[in-house]
Amino acid sequence: MKTLYAIGILVIFIFVSLPVTADYPVPMQATANGIIPSVINQPNNEAFSCPVIQIPQGSYPVGFRVDDWIDGSGKQTIGPGMSKIVDNNGVLVGTITYTDMYSLDNGDNGPWAFDWATTEGTYTGKVTVKAGNVDLLIYDYSGSNANSAGDAKLYAPQNGPGKWAKISHFDFCGYFTPKPTCSTAHISIVKFYDANANGINDDGKNIDGWKVSINGNDAFTPVDKETGFGKYTVKEYDPNQTSWMSTTSKSVDVNLATCGEQKKVEFGNLCIGPGGGLTLGFWSNPNGAKLVGSDDLAMLKALNLKNANGNDFDPSDYTSMRNWILKAQASNMAYMLSAQLTTMELNVFNGKVDKNAIIYAPGTKSANSLGFASITSIMAEADSALAVNGLTLAGSPNRNIQETLKNALDNANNNINFVQSVPCAFSFA
Repeated sequence: MKTLYAIGILVIFIFVSLPVTADYPVPMQATANGIIPSVINQPNNEAFSCPVIQIPQGSYPVGFRVDDWIDGSGKQTIGPGMSKIVDNNGVLVGTITYTDMYSLDNGDNGPWAFDWATTEGTYTGKVTVKAGNVDLLIYDYSGSNANSAGDAKLYAPQNGPGKWAKISHFDFCGYFTPKPTCSTAHISIVKFYDANANGINDDGKNIDGWKVSINGNDAFTPVDKETGFGKYTVKEYDPNQTSWMSTTSKSVDVNLATCGEQKKVEFGNLCIGPGGGLTLGFWSNPNGAKLVGSDDLAMLKALNLKNANGNDFDPSDYTSMRNWILKAQASNMAYMLSAQLTTMELNVFNGKVDKNAIIYAPGTKSANSLGFASITSIMAEADSALAVNGLTLAGSPNRNIQETLKNALDNANNNINFVQSVPCAFSFA
């Protein structure tokens, strides 16, 4: 709220409502000859006309006069007031409020201040301070609050400096623009490729063309849709290719309740496939034999490998390793886990598989909440499990976790559960 500086002894006024005349449609159409209508201010029935102005579309003409008034005690003052701005249907679209006139120096001789502000919109136009028909000062305004041209004291030129002229009234002439109202919001949908399998869009790999729906209405990513207020269910579709997996919820409920509100829905997906894995069959045939040297055997001896009866197995040469791996059985799950661990260790040691590659390994302790873990962590977990439980026959409480680890390594050795670094092909029915 800002201050208009006036001169003289002021008297309280009555405010008036400001209906838009029938000459103006609602909302107001911009014209070159828009005219603020004449208004009559109570209680003096004093009529005046504002000048011809142009009214922007969506705005309402404003013209009213604030008269002086002496209260019951004879004191020249002004009480709080409000000018209502309504449309042709009588609906309130905004107000201009004013508070007491008061002396800035707390004396009875002025200078005087007049405070006012708008609500629910912006007043644009002029406020003219008058003494009779003489314009003492004209302020130009545009804003949700009055902002005066300056805060210097106003002198009445006909009386000289320090002589405060009597103010008879203030004239408001301009237009009022309500705050924008709307009943729309936005939903955006992004599909991202989750290469690090953490369920967060932090890889910067968005996928275009993925099929989604908003309340059953199909669309393809990316989506930026204007909607009304309400609750919406946003879903993603499964592609025809079964190698794809979701890393975020496949259905999200969105509630939009405020004007311009924006909600983003992010769906994360990845696909699994090959990663360089070679099976225990490879490492037990001539092609694998060519790659296994003394350094490979030394690496294997450092592991906690087990044989059928749960004893430690340390390969002395390639032949003993080959015979041991080909005889592996799951009656002792530790034996079969040892064989799959040996296979993956040889894959990594010989550069066939990246040790940092991520695989789908649900149920393992190394896996994150989505079931994904690195090759390194799965191999370490398997070796630790073998160190403490070398004999896990049927009924053993430690058999299940070893079987889960065995399955994860078996799938990786068979080259089917590696998270791909880039999106695979996809299509929809």
